[in-house]
Amino acid sequence: MSGGSESGRSLCATPGHEAEPAVAMCLTCGAWVCAACRVVAADAVARCPEHVEDGPAPAVEDAPPPAPRESAEAPESRPSPEAERDAGLHTRLTGLEPLPWEMPERYGPVAGLWQSFLVMLRNPVAYVTRIPWVRSDLRTPLVFGVTCAIIGQVALVLWMLALGELDRHLGPLFEPLGVDARTGVALSMTLVPLLVTLRLLFFAWTAHLLLRLFSLVRRPFESTLRVYCYAAVAQLFHLVPGAGPFIAMGFAGILTMTGLRLAHGVTSVQAMLGMIPYLLGILTGLGL
Repeated sequence: MSGGSESGRSLCATPGHEAEPAVAMCLTCGAWVCAACRVVAADAVARCPEHVEDGPAPAVEDAPPPAPRESAEAPESRPSPEAERDAGLHTRLTGLEPLPWEMPERYGPVAGLWQSFLVMLRNPVAYVTRIPWVRSDLRTPLVFGVTCAIIGQVALVLWMLALGELDRHLGPLFEPLGVDARTGVALSMTLVPLLVTLRLLFFAWTAHLLLRLFSLVRRPFESTLRVYCYAAVAQLFHLVPGAGPFIAMGFAGILTMTGLRLAHGVTSVQAMLGMIPYLLGILTGLGL
C-alpha cells in the first residue's frame, strides 16, 4: 500500500479510505493509515490492517481519555491547558502519551529524563513513537539532547579517571595547547553545551536537506531535529563501564533510523540518507 497526498497532507492508503487524512504510518510497510483503520498492537506500534498480525496480538484500539480526577494539588502545580491539549492530541493520534520529558508539568526535568530513558530501555520503537513530531518548540528537544550528552561525557571522563586512562587517551589531544589532560578536560567541558547544540542542529539540518533533495520530507525540520535530539538518550549508556560507548552507538543508530522512518514515512533504505550525518559523525568522532 502507499498513501496519497492532498495539498501536502498525507492521505490514507487503505482501499475505500483514500480520502481520509492519515494519522499514523504502518511500521511494517510504511503505508499511511487513517484513524478508522489504524491498529495499535500490544507492542504500542501502529500498523495497517494488512500487517496487524506482525505485532504481538491482541491489537488495542484507541482508548477514551481517562475521566478527570479530583486532585488535591494546588492549581499552580497542575498541567497548563496548552500542555494537556498537546498531550491529548498526541495520545489520540498514536495511542500513546508523549515522552515524559515532553510533559514537564507532570514529571519535572529529572523524573522526565529518567522516565524517558526507561521507556527507551523497555521498547525503543515505542520510545520513538511517543516523540511529538511538531510542536513549534526546538528548545525542549535540544535541552534533552544536550543534557544527555553532558551526562554521557562526564561519565566517560570519570571512568577514565577511575581507571587511570585519562592521560593516555586525552593527554596527546591537549599537549599542543600546553595543558595537561585534567586541565584541558575541565576547560573543554564548559564548551560541551554549545558544541553539542551546534552538532545536533548541523546533523539534523544536513539530514533534512538530504531527505528533501530526494522529495522524502513529510514533516518540517523540527521533526528531523527531534529525531536526532531524542536519539541522544543513548549517551546515557556511557554510564556503563567498558561496553557503554559501543552500546550507546548501537542504540543511537536504531533510534535515529526508526525516528526518521516514522517522522517522514520513509523506508529503511530511504532513511539511510538521513543517517549519513550520524555515520559521518561516528567516523570523525563527533557522533551522537
